[in-house]
Amino acid sequence: VTNTFTTMRSDLHSQKKRTIAHVYLKSYLHSSEQLKCNSTYLLTQRILSLLQSCSDSGKAVNVFDMNKAFTMDFSSAYLFGLSRSTNIIQDDEMRKELMHNYHLRHDGAWHKTEIPPWMHRWMRTLHIPLIPHHIATAHIWLEKWATKMCESTEEYLNRSSNQQADDPSNDPIVYRHFRKGIAELRLKDPEADREILHNILDSDFFLKGRNGLELMSKYELHSELFDHLEAGHATSITSLTYIFWELSRNALIQDQVRAELLQLTPQVIWPLPPNKSPQDFELPDAKGIDSLPYLDAVVMETLRLHAPIPGHEPRVSPYIKGGSVLGQFSGIPGGVIVSAMAHALHRNEDVFPESEVFNPDRWLTSDKEHLKEMKRWFWAFGSGGRMCIGSHFAVQEIKLFTAAIYSSWRTEMVDDEGIEKVNGHATKPRGNKLILRFVHR
Repeated sequence: VTNTFTTMRSDLHSQKKRTIAHVYLKSYLHSSEQLKCNSTYLLTQRILSLLQSCSDSGKAVNVFDMNKAFTMDFSSAYLFGLSRSTNIIQDDEMRKELMHNYHLRHDGAWHKTEIPPWMHRWMRTLHIPLIPHHIATAHIWLEKWATKMCESTEEYLNRSSNQQADDPSNDPIVYRHFRKGIAELRLKDPEADREILHNILDSDFFLKGRNGLELMSKYELHSELFDHLEAGHATSITSLTYIFWELSRNALIQDQVRAELLQLTPQVIWPLPPNKSPQDFELPDAKGIDSLPYLDAVVMETLRLHAPIPGHEPRVSPYIKGGSVLGQFSGIPGGVIVSAMAHALHRNEDVFPESEVFNPDRWLTSDKEHLKEMKRWFWAFGSGGRMCIGSHFAVQEIKLFTAAIYSSWRTEMVDDEGIEKVNGHATKPRGNKLILRFVHR
């Protein structure tokens, strides 16, 4: 079952994307009561106290694992609501099992992305599986795990449809809006995005409209939410890890980040004073965190130098009279796969001098034309109609967690062996670790 990301036709992709894009707008995220409540809860009730304990004891932390946990809990809470989201920050066993299967799937992702579906089907008829058994097993485990959250959310919405909304933290923002958006789209146009429905059994349809019109399959809904869940945490893990790595080996840059964070009102300081409880904790305005220029420069430079998706981003040329034009090439026939790579674009020396050097100051230039050119070549989230729908969500998540940590702690390098990135469409540290010590300011 295809989802928005895997829909090939641009018109159908655009149709589906419009049903959900508004909940990922920067203005929506900045004003979201659900996101504010869940950000506060995840920081105060889960992650900051854990870091404080490690800081007090001098215990070093694998921040790659820590980032996995925070970003998964943060993303799943926005998708499904807090009460139905993950809690792998605190559940060690679940985190280990989840990440074991996730890494197997990640390392074998090319089997799904590079081998066409017809070849998988054909080879299965010959009893020759193209996907190794351990990777296929990981796929199945992850799909079942994500399905449980989807089914739990569906039950919640069915129970609460005629009731007043409860705690805003429990609102399944993405699930609810996508479910509603697709249903409304197909009520207006029964054939909207029907390419995904040709091989789904009637019994799999659980949302119906007038005259029994089939509106949506549970598989379509689950596929969409699983894609958002994976995209919402996987790339942020890598970005946060390399931000912490760069700050931990650049004390001056780390100090500049902290000095700017202390200008926030209120400050994100932990632990709280003895006369305060977690309920008294107040986050600064999301817009305020987002507007910090030096923090923004650090995030942009990390995404440039350590793009979490550095590999090729394929596009298919349209079928138009005379063919397409791409740069110096013309007459490109329809159906041709063309690609660009963030890794290569971000190392254009004419645009990014000394491109292999981590230099946040390049984003603070007073040369507006050069800044405009850098942003034009910046491709961490792609561009155009296929640009990452969750780019603003990812940046807000990254800035929030970075602000929460460096307002209260200094990080020191303990072990960065294996920090070099793996080759592939998506990347991560080869060693799956970055060990830091948190020293309270």
